Amino acid sequence: MRRDIEVHINTEDIVLAATNKPLMKAFRWLDDVPEGQLQSYLYGEVEVSTLIAEKVLLRDGVNVAIDYTPIYKPFMLRIKRVYDDGSFEYAVNPVLGSVWFPVKSAVYGEQNNPVEDIHASELILIDEQFYYLYFERVTETIAGKSVTHLTGNLRIFSACQMDFNIKRVDHQNGNLLLKCVPTNNYRYPLSGVGLIRWTNGDLSQSELAATIQSEFADDKVIVKTAKFNNDTNQLAIDANFDDLD
Repeated sequence: MRRDIEVHINTEDIVLAATNKPLMKAFRWLDDVPEGQLQSYLYGEVEVSTLIAEKVLLRDGVNVAIDYTPIYKPFMLRIKRVYDDGSFEYAVNPVLGSVWFPVKSAVYGEQNNPVEDIHASELILIDEQFYYLYFERVTETIAGKSVTHLTGNLRIFSACQMDFNIKRVDHQNGNLLLKCVPTNNYRYPLSGVGLIRWTNGDLSQSELAATIQSEFADDKVIVKTAKFNNDTNQLAIDANFDDLD
């Protein structure tokens, strides 16, 4: 059984998978703009337990799950701290003095891009659903001493720690072998079936069958049957992977 990095066959992208399972807090968008707030913003609410002290919350941040929201507006969030009896209070923004925290991000990295408002519809650029909210801090030198303080903004990041997805790749290797056109693989320049040559060319089906058998045999895979559908340009292969190391 072979294991390797998973590749998306159609897009040729490396498949990444989350290696952590962060605990998500409840989140919802408000239906209406709160009284006195700007109409140009969306407003959301994160719910946490009061068992988490407010100073700990401001220090460690919180994870939330936000579904894709196709609205091109910046947004603000408030933190609803719920007691066991159902009563609640909102965390106060220590800089702005309100319960609202503007959400900021450097979507393409901070080195050459300033931190700025992020729109709800742009969150997909950071993650598909899971986000980490961090209460932004800055460090300044005052009277020769480094002082760190909150800015009043929330910074948003992906909550997922991503890594290559490792999987059994018997069929993946076969699909990549079919897709690879000879000379396109730098390490093995003569390998590959190059199926596109048959779908867009005049090569014979018997030559395709011989090429498939030969290329798969070199990879220690025995092809039992192969059927090519000219109407759909799809190839169905029944192969034996038992001899793979």
